[in-house]
Order: sequence, then structure tokens, then C-alpha cells
Amino acid sequence: MITRQTWWLLGAAGMMLVAVLGDLAFNPLRSGGGKAADIPPPLPRFDAATITTIEYRKGGLRVRLEKREGQWVITRPLDYPAGQTSVAVILEALSNLRPANHIPPAAMEKSAANYGFQPPRAVLTLAAGRLRTYTLHLGGSTHYDDHFYLRVQGREGVYVMPQQLLKLLPGRLDDWRDRRLVQLAGRRAEVDTLRITTGPRTLLFQHNPTNRAWTILQPPPAKRGGARIGNLLGLLQSPQWNVSKFVTDNPAADLSSFGLDQPVAELALARGPLKLETIQFGGSPSNNPALIYARRLSRTNIVTFPKAALARLQAPVWEFCDHQLVNAPLIRQAADIGRIEVRGRENFVLEQGTNRVWVITQPVRLPADPELVGNLLKELESLKAVELEKDVVTDFSTYGLEPATARYTVLRRGAATNAVLAQVDFGNQRLEDRQTFARRSDETMAYRVLTSDRNKLPTRFFQLRHRRLWSFTPAAVRKLAVSIGDERHEFERNTSGQWTGKSGLLSKTDQTRFEQALAALGQLRAERWTERGADKLGLFGFLETRQRLDLEVRVGDQAVTHMVSLGKTAESASLNRYMAVPAHPDNEIVIFEVPRLNERIIFQMFYVANRQDTGKGSP
Repeated sequence: MITRQTWWLLGAAGMMLVAVLGDLAFNPLRSGGGKAADIPPPLPRFDAATITTIEYRKGGLRVRLEKREGQWVITRPLDYPAGQTSVAVILEALSNLRPANHIPPAAMEKSAANYGFQPPRAVLTLAAGRLRTYTLHLGGSTHYDDHFYLRVQGREGVYVMPQQLLKLLPGRLDDWRDRRLVQLAGRRAEVDTLRITTGPRTLLFQHNPTNRAWTILQPPPAKRGGARIGNLLGLLQSPQWNVSKFVTDNPAADLSSFGLDQPVAELALARGPLKLETIQFGGSPSNNPALIYARRLSRTNIVTFPKAALARLQAPVWEFCDHQLVNAPLIRQAADIGRIEVRGRENFVLEQGTNRVWVITQPVRLPADPELVGNLLKELESLKAVELEKDVVTDFSTYGLEPATARYTVLRRGAATNAVLAQVDFGNQRLEDRQTFARRSDETMAYRVLTSDRNKLPTRFFQLRHRRLWSFTPAAVRKLAVSIGDERHEFERNTSGQWTGKSGLLSKTDQTRFEQALAALGQLRAERWTERGADKLGLFGFLETRQRLDLEVRVGDQAVTHMVSLGKTAESASLNRYMAVPAHPDNEIVIFEVPRLNERIIFQMFYVANRQDTGKGSP
């Protein structure tokens, strides 16, 4: 006998079975099909690269796209460039369709309306020329998860697809369009002429394919164009120059309503006599002054565009000019440079041998420091004008440029190719704004550069001499004298190689201090050259400190004496110490900076000598 409780349990189980079966019947992610590997591909042999036409129908929207010369173009309901990236993303998504499930015909419900195909939400048709066609019917959304139904013409059953594909397909005509205001379509490299008209002003830029340089032809005289012209072409293709809204495609639209009957600006791009693109800019919408109306003459449609981007076209002429005073990449061509001539405060010449060793040849012959010569070339190459003073100068003497207060000339190596790679003249200084007049030898223009940049260039030959003063080992030093004021303390190595002073043998600690100081002295190198001439010693504290070292160094059978004086600490942030030595070729005093660490090591000698004098000995 079946009890009431048993009947209740059987009823509950039945209800659960019905629920499970119902879930299997209506959950598209769980019914029909099987493993993902068993799901038949929705688009067999689909190759995005072969697709030549795309048609899309959704509600009242009918859009057709064709591929012409590698670029997608809308051909219906109007002729207009399509958004290349958007189309590419759609085709990539179709190439990688991964259905969540497949409902075979046997498992399908009788009515296609249950899947949203009567009518379909949208129809997408793609053709690979005449080879094959793919027609996709996009149906309704599933009741479970973020999916929708898809039917492919010629394929059995219904596919369950993620919603991402739906989200990629534009629902408006404007969303299929290329939103770039200037559409060069891969022709950027073809542009060799730009014309910018803003009110009464016209700028005309022309590109020379030989030297890959831009020239500003208008306003006259011709000027060297800068990187900003080339950057402008890139900017025109950036999102900053995207259309905000497509206003009208009516070619008979009243231009005066948009301020386009008398444009405030016009941008024209061409390749020789062939016009590639012309854009006109008009007024702003009354409800949005941040936008401006614009139209492409090749398309006649009117759009809105961010007004702020127009400022690039309205920039002063100087911003489009080349601000560099040297064209040649001197650092990269350093091996080809044979000679550098400097005329000004002091005339001097540097020459580079075939072994790439630099030598000062005038007014004296001295080894040049390769790093300092490299810095000279780098500073010349990076020298920029901050302003164009005058574009046609008939009397350069007005600016101290004829004769110039200084001239730097860089010449190519070899007598047959002794061509000028760079030549820059400097003139008078403007104290009010700390600027200096400058010019290129091949131009009629006068520029202004920062005086601080001009001062980075050496004006005297000794500033480029090799910074290694000498080279010896501590063992080569046989005698030394430490002078502090009027006191002179002499030290000598004994036969055992140990240092002795008037108080006898130095302590082990002081012996170490001496050897450390001599090691630093033996490789003494100037951090930077500061001045030359004995009359300049007082400026750098040498007359106050009166600290000097005299070293007798054995070189073979010869004894060579080196002398170095210590001045005050430099006032710069480096805290370097000034030192001075009599230098070759005429023992003229040269003053230089030494890093603080090296100076402290060397100063140990004065510490030891001072304690010897006081009789305190070594600690």
C-alpha cells in the first residue's frame, strides 16, 4: 500500500525530473551538441583576407562595403571611406568564431520564431569575390548567460554565440564611417605639398625627396622647415582630428549656415600638381563653441570637429621652421670630420688624423681630449634658435655678426672633400633676455639663441686639451716636497723604498697615506679646464691656500719634476677642488677642477707634513 507520504515523495521527484528535462530543453548551453570539438564550424574555410564585400541589414539600415585597392569603402547608401580598423576587428572576430553550443535540427523547436529569426535581428553577408558567400542571420538572445542565436545559411542547426559579435556590429551608418577628418588612406608618404590658409595668411610647405627636408616657400623668403611639419601629417591621422559628428551629406546644403561660405581656414594636401585632400573650416555650432564645422571638398559632407585642434594650423610661422642651426648629424659623422676651426676670443684649430685621434694644431700643437671634442660637436649639433630675429638681413653688423664675435666651422676630412658640414656665427648679446644673436653662413637670417647654450661652446684652445696631465706609478716617485705657506717639508724614499722626513721614518699609516696620494697623483685628470695664466691664480684661492706639491719622478734614467698647487673649493654644486699645474708647451699655468674624492686623498700629504712639522708624529 502506497502511503500519502510516498505519493508526495514520488510527486516531488517527478516535478524535479520535469524541471531538469525542461532545463535541458531550453538551456542552449546544455542541450544538443556535445563537446566543443564536436561542434561543426559555423564558417568553414573562412579567410578574412579574401573578403571583398560586406552587406549588413538591421531594421531600416542597409549598408554595403567594398574593398578597393586594399581599403574598405562604403558604397551604399552613400560613397564614403569606411572605418578600416572597425572592419578589420569584425573580420578578425568572424575568423575566430567559437560557438558556445550547437543545436542540431533534431533538437530544435519547430518554430524559428522561438530563436528570434522571424525576422532576424540582423543579417550579415560576406563575399570572397565569386568564390564563396557567407550569410549570417543573427537571432534573439538566449534566456541564459550573455549569448544569442546564430544561423548560417547552408549550415544545419542553430549556433549559440557570445554577445561580443553583436557588440562589434555598428547599428548606425555613421558608426561604419571613417571618422578621420583627413583621410590619406595610406598615402601619407605621397604628400609633398601642404598649404595652410588662415585668414589673409598662407603657409606653403614643400618636401624635397632627395634630402627629405621640408621648405617653407610662403611667406617669403624661403625657410628651412622643421620636424613640426612632418609631425602635422601624423597628427592629422590621430584621434585628435576625428570627426565629432556627421552633420549632413547634402551637397546642396547652405554653406553660410555653417560659416563655410567664407572659411576661417583651409588645409590642402597635394602630391605635385595632384590634389589629394582639401579641408575647409567654418563657424561653431551655437550650442557648442568647442566644436567647429568642417567639410572635405572631395566628399562635400559637413561635419563637426574639435576647435582646439585647429590651433595647430594657426600657429606662428616660426613654429614650423627648423630651429636647429646645424643640419648635419655631426656626432654620427664624427669619423668623417677632418678639421674644426674656431675664430673669436682666441683662434684655434683641431684636426683629426686617420687614426681618429684629435690634435690641437693651432696656436700650439697639443693632444686634444676626445670626449671634450665630442662634447663640442654635440653642443653644436643640438644648438637651437629660440626666435627668428629677422628673415632678410642686409647688414649683419647690426647684430655683431659681421664680423662675428665668434665662428665655429666643421669641415669634412680630405682635401678633395674639404666641404663645410656646419658653420655657425655668434654676435652681440641681449642682456635683457640673456640671448645672443646667431646666424648660419648659408642664410640671410638672424636668429637668437640662449646665451647659456652659446656659453657651452669652448672659446679657447686649452679648454679642449687632453685632461690626463701625466702618468706615473707611486714607485717612480723618489722625492717630494710639501709646501704649506712659507713652510716646506721634504720627503725621500730610502733604499728600502720607505718614506722618510726630517723626523725620520714615517709610520706605517703615513706610508700608506703617501702611497695612496701618489697613486691618485700619478693618474691625475682634470674634471674640467677652468682658466690659464699665473695672473688668474688669485681668483681661485691659490694665493690664500699656498699649498703645493713638488714631485721628482724617475722616468728611465731621467728625473722629471711635477708641480701641482691646491686652490679653493669650487663654488659649483660639485664641490670640486681647484688645482693648477705648469703645462706644456711653455709651462703656462693652467687651472682645472679635480673631483672632491681625489682631492681628499691627495690632501693626506699635507696632513702628514703638518704633523711632522709640529713634531706630533703619526697617530
